[in-house]
Amino acid sequence: MPALIPRLLGAGVCFGLLDPVSNIIANTVSSPSCDVLPEPNAPAQGEEEEDNRSRKGTVDAATVEEDKRIGKARKRKVLTVEEEGKRKKDKKSMAAAAAAEEEEEEQMQRDDILSKITTDASSIAYLPPRFGRGSLSKSRTVAQRSLEGLVTFLICYCRHLPVSEALHYLLLAKADLLAAVHLIEYSRGMGARLFPISSPTMEIVSMASRLEQLEQILTTEHRLSLDDLGRLHELLEEPLKEAPGSPKPLRQAAVRLNRYIKGTNSLKYKFPLEFTETLRTLLLEKIHVFYLKAIARLPKDDLRGRYHHGLLKAGHCFGPANDPVSNIILNTIWYDTVFPLHEEFKMDMICSNSLVRIECRSLNGLLAFLHNLFPTLSEHDALMYLFQSNANLEEVIFRAMCDHDISSSYKDAYKAAADAAWHPHPDAQAEFAVSTQPTLLPIAESSQVISCTLTSSEVELISRYFSQKSYTAKSVPSVPKLVPGADKIVKRNQQKFMATQYFIRRKVKAALKRYAKEKGTEYELHVICSTNCDIPENGRHGYFLNRKGFPYAHVNFLARPKGSQSGNTAPSLFFLECSNGEEDLNTLFSCCTELESPTDSGRCFHCEYKGKKIVHPAVGTYRGRETDFEELSCGKRKIDNEGLIIAEKMSIEFVGLSSEEDGLYFDPSMDYDFAVGLNNLVMEEEEARKELLGENLPPTDMPIEPELLAETTQDVLQDCHGHVVLQC
Repeated sequence: MPALIPRLLGAGVCFGLLDPVSNIIANTVSSPSCDVLPEPNAPAQGEEEEDNRSRKGTVDAATVEEDKRIGKARKRKVLTVEEEGKRKKDKKSMAAAAAAEEEEEEQMQRDDILSKITTDASSIAYLPPRFGRGSLSKSRTVAQRSLEGLVTFLICYCRHLPVSEALHYLLLAKADLLAAVHLIEYSRGMGARLFPISSPTMEIVSMASRLEQLEQILTTEHRLSLDDLGRLHELLEEPLKEAPGSPKPLRQAAVRLNRYIKGTNSLKYKFPLEFTETLRTLLLEKIHVFYLKAIARLPKDDLRGRYHHGLLKAGHCFGPANDPVSNIILNTIWYDTVFPLHEEFKMDMICSNSLVRIECRSLNGLLAFLHNLFPTLSEHDALMYLFQSNANLEEVIFRAMCDHDISSSYKDAYKAAADAAWHPHPDAQAEFAVSTQPTLLPIAESSQVISCTLTSSEVELISRYFSQKSYTAKSVPSVPKLVPGADKIVKRNQQKFMATQYFIRRKVKAALKRYAKEKGTEYELHVICSTNCDIPENGRHGYFLNRKGFPYAHVNFLARPKGSQSGNTAPSLFFLECSNGEEDLNTLFSCCTELESPTDSGRCFHCEYKGKKIVHPAVGTYRGRETDFEELSCGKRKIDNEGLIIAEKMSIEFVGLSSEEDGLYFDPSMDYDFAVGLNNLVMEEEEARKELLGENLPPTDMPIEPELLAETTQDVLQDCHGHVVLQC
C-alpha cells in the first residue's frame, strides 16, 4: 500500500510489546500523520492508475472505430495492408517502451525505499549519542532508528549492560524486544518478572491496553487488508485505558524466544568469556543481597549495640556454613566475641562505604579460595560457578571437582581466602572455618527460614560457644600514637558520621510515621543500611551547581511492623528519597516505598555513578530515574552508558578513603596499620604545604580533603596495608 510508505519510513520502528513485524505495522498505522488512511472500499493507488489506463485504452479504441466510420462516409482513402501493419507495430513498440519505463521507475522507487529501511550495527558505535551530537539521529533511516531504539531501551532498562552485550542478546532474540528482556533476565537468574511500564509512550500504553484485540488482527497468516488496517487504526485511536496488570506480554515473549532458540534452558547463567567483568559486577549485586538478608536476621539491639563492628571488620560470606548468609552471621558473631571492640557504642546506621568494601573483599576471598583449591580453574569459570550456586562453596566444589583436581587442604584455601579478603586475623579465621560445626548451632535450624530474625538468646548461645575455644591472634607491633593532625581527622570524622546518622534517623522515623498514616500499619526501625546524600535536583548535575550542598538523599533502611507477635519477623527493606534540608520533616519526602524484595531492579543514575549500593524500586518516581536516562539516551549528558558502567566500577573498586568511617572503629592498641598510614598521610600533606608556601607553618587544623588524600604517593598507600584505602 504505497499510501503508508511515508508513515512506515517515519514511524515504523520495530520495538513494542509484540513481535518485530507486528510492532512495525502497529507503529506505522498509529503514527500521527496528515495522511488519511485509504477508505476500505476504495481502490489502492496502483489499482486506480491501472483502471485509468484501461479506460483510456477503451476510449482510444472507440475513437478509432468512429474515425473509420466517418472516413468511409466521406470516402476517405483506405489505408493499404502494409501501412496498417506498420502502424500497429509502431503502437506496440511505443506501449512496450512506456511499460518498460514505468517498470524501471517503480524499481527505482522500491530500491529507494529499501535503502531507507536497511542498516548495520556499525551505525551505533557510540550509543547513546555523544554529548552534543544527539541531532545526528534525525537523518537516520527507520532501520537505524529501530536498532538504536532497541539497544537504548535495553541499556537503560538493564543495569551493567554494555552496548556490545545488548547487541548479543538482540541477535539471539531476533530483534524481539520483550524476548531480549526475557533472555537477559533469564540468563542473569532473575526470572520472568512483571514487565514494568512506568513512563511509556502513548502508543505503547494504548497497545498494552488492547493487546488481545491487536493480536487477533496481526497474527493472521494472510496479507492485511484495508479493513484490517482500519480496525487497527481505530483501536489505537481510542482513549487510553489502564495497562493490564498481567505478565502476559512477557509470557508470550518467552514463547517466541523458545521458537528463536531451541533449548532456552541451556542459556540460563550463560555468559561468554568477554562478559567476565559484567559477571563479576552481577555477582557483587548478589553478594549485596546476602548482606542485606544477614543484617535483617541479626537482632536489632545486638546489631546496633555491638555486632556492627564484627560485620564490617570480618563478616565475610565464606566460612564453616554452606550458605553465604549464615557465614556472614557466624563470622560477625565469632569475630566480635574473640576480638571485641575496645569501646562499644551504639550505631543506628551501617557505614555505607565499609559495607561495600566488605562485600568486595568477600568476593576476592571466594575467588582466592577456589584458585587455591583448584589452580587450573579460570577466573571466568570460578565466577560462573559462584554465580550459578549463589556463592555456596559446597556446591561450587562439587561442580569444580568434575573437571579439576583438588590441590591443597581446606585450611590452606581458607587462609588464602582470608588473606585476599584483608581479614584482620587470617590464621584465626582459617582455623575457625575448618573447626566449627554449624550444625550444632541454632542458626542451622533456621538457615532456610529467611523470614525470621534470630533472637538475642540464640545469638548469645552462639557467642558463648565461640568464647570457649581459643584462636591464634595475629601479632601486632606497638601502635604509634596519632599525630595531632591525624587525631583531629579521626575525631572530626567521628563527629561528622554521628551528625549524619542523627539527621538521617530523624528523616527515616518521620517518613515511617507518615507511611503509617497512609498504610495503617506502624513500623519500627531495624537499622539504616545504605545512604547517598549527594542527590542533585533534576537537571543540576556536578559539583559546581551543587557546591553549597546537594539537596536530596537516597536511603535504604530495614523496618518491621510494631507488635509483640511480629518480634521475630524479618524486617522489610525500604527505599526513601528525602530532602537534606532542616525544614518540616513531615513534608519533605518525595518517595518512601516498601520494596518487594532486595533484588528490585529500579535504576538511579546518581547512585550508580557514585557506586552506592542502594536498592531502588522498579516502579515509581524519584530523582536519578525521572529524566537522567532519557537525557543520557539523547546525548545530553557528558557521560554515556559505557562511561556510567566504568564510573560505577571504579567507585566500587576504589570505594574511598577510610578516614571518615574506619576511624569510628580505631583501636589504639590494635590498629597499627591504620595509625601508621594516617600519620604518614598527614605528615606528607604538611610537608607539601611547607614546600608550596616556602615557609615553616604550624600543623593545619583543617581536615584533609579526600581529593587531596587521593593524590598521595603509592609508597604511602602501600604502608597502609589496605586499612586506610578501602580496596576490594
